[in-house]
Amino acid sequence: MTKFVLLYNQFTASIEGNSAYTYGIIALIGITFIIQIYYYLYYYITIIKRSKREKPSIREKESLSVIIVVRNNLYWVERILPLILAQKCTKFEVIAIDMGEDTEVSDLLESLKKLYSHLIVTSFTHNPKFPISNKMALNVGIKCATTNNILLTTTQSRPLSEFWLAEFINAFSKSDVILGYTGVEREDNSFITKLVRLTRVLSAMRCLSSAINGKPYKGYTNNLAFRKDLYFKANGFNFLNMNIGENDLFLQKIATPSNTSVLITKNSLVVESLCGDLSSCRAARRYIDYTFKFFPKGLKFSIISERLIRSIFFISILIGVVFLPLPLKLAVIGVAIIRIITVMVTLNIISRKFGESHILSALPLHDIIYPIDSLIMYIHRLTRPIRSIWR
Repeated sequence: MTKFVLLYNQFTASIEGNSAYTYGIIALIGITFIIQIYYYLYYYITIIKRSKREKPSIREKESLSVIIVVRNNLYWVERILPLILAQKCTKFEVIAIDMGEDTEVSDLLESLKKLYSHLIVTSFTHNPKFPISNKMALNVGIKCATTNNILLTTTQSRPLSEFWLAEFINAFSKSDVILGYTGVEREDNSFITKLVRLTRVLSAMRCLSSAINGKPYKGYTNNLAFRKDLYFKANGFNFLNMNIGENDLFLQKIATPSNTSVLITKNSLVVESLCGDLSSCRAARRYIDYTFKFFPKGLKFSIISERLIRSIFFISILIGVVFLPLPLKLAVIGVAIIRIITVMVTLNIISRKFGESHILSALPLHDIIYPIDSLIMYIHRLTRPIRSIWR
């Protein structure tokens, strides 16, 4: 212990006696602080500015086709599908692609088809030797659609409003590609649930603000809409040998700054069920994030740099608090407090726009572990690839 104290005192003295070290630490803190403040007070906050300009109104000038791939989810077909079929919207159809894996689900879909004329059921015969991917099933559904406006969703999610489809129909009067928000079901008030929900809010904040600022690269398959003719002009989904990528790799293929908009209103929100415990949610995130490998280099750099800047800021703050003279330590602590307040205020405003609340208590832990966890996942992608991603 005595040796450690002596080394600490020697290192502190060397820093205090060398202005280059001091200026370097202060410069790192200052630069990374300014960049983060810029993102939170200018870049991310455009979500709020845009949603304020776009007042919801129910005009329904166009029609809509909802495409859903149904696999072994009897509860969703029983409870959620009827709610979608009963949406307060005059011009829409629901196309359910039945994968034939559960006869009870197939029978119920046929029964609902008799009750709702706007429900179209397309069935595949289940064959374990020749599995049908989601992209193949969605392609069939899109070809079956009788309208030019396509909205994708999944059997893991449910809309929060009976005007969900009407909102998207109205949005098609302005855009060819529409990105909506998908939250996480608030099944309990545990810290783990808050952490998962906060992760979703931060992820959506980045990708939706990027789209608003003219660089669309990712949406949510539960709440993603596009023109049918745009899909065929792009020759359908890309990376057909992958079981993922509809919400990002395909989106990057069809979305441009001029044809893409973000829809964030109370009526447009969707939530999806939790994927299990924290370990299961992390595994699901690792699976979905595998597409990052195929992002353009510039996009990769911008995503990585945000996490790197955050990490450098925290490391610089820690070094400053431990080794700088007392007056500078107080200044460093003040900068850290200003950053925390700015992030929490901005996140609170944006999360409420997303219909989320009471998640900020998980922010300190998320701030620290997320960049580290992202690095671990990146290493896993390089050293332990997930075979199930490929067909």
